[in-house]
Amino acid sequence: MSKFDEKIDLILEALFTGADEEEIQRRDAIAPEIMLQDWVEEFLKRKDITKNSDGSYDVHGNVDIDDHGFIRIPIKFRKVDGNFFCDWNRLTNLNNCPIEVGGGFFCSVNLLTSLKGCPKKCSDFNCSSNPTLMDRDLRYGPQIIVQGGANTLLDYYCSRCNLTSLAGAPEEVNTFKCSGNSLTSLKGAPKKINEDFICIENSEGDFTEEDVLAVSTVENNIKVRS
Repeated sequence: MSKFDEKIDLILEALFTGADEEEIQRRDAIAPEIMLQDWVEEFLKRKDITKNSDGSYDVHGNVDIDDHGFIRIPIKFRKVDGNFFCDWNRLTNLNNCPIEVGGGFFCSVNLLTSLKGCPKKCSDFNCSSNPTLMDRDLRYGPQIIVQGGANTLLDYYCSRCNLTSLAGAPEEVNTFKCSGNSLTSLKGAPKKINEDFICIENSEGDFTEEDVLAVSTVENNIKVRS
């Protein structure tokens, strides 16, 4: 367990021990903000960060705010050399996210209404399980998936995002997964897929391999049925 996780456990214990139901509900509402402030304090102690003139930060490593229950990105980022994890929170927007990420950008399982604010360049991307997206397409997602570190996958996952269109997807990826959406067409999918194309459980009906090959060149597997 990290020092940050230990602090969170102590905060939660202090918040909830001995409180009645009404007090627990009140404290539960403020707990994410308390945890967010604590995360910021720990972040500012890092030796691999640089503060820019506009108040944003560059990070020469990873940023991990995964599974903290945050409702917002706590600090304005500009460039992150490593991975950026903000999965499993309660984010409704991507304000303060970095412009460029050297590794992967992971924002799955949130309450996002738009991908606006995503980095324009990263090495892997996963926005799956954001069924609250109102854009209904990928226009605000990263446009370029580029080689990053040694563990780079160059994958793009956008499953279960309430999508009706793949417009805005990058031109080339390794694996592309867009399952569990409401697509009526595969138009807009990456033109070149170096590994696998996966699109199953589409609410508007299954696609065929021919549908996929009409819009993309796929080097390995095509999966369009469960």
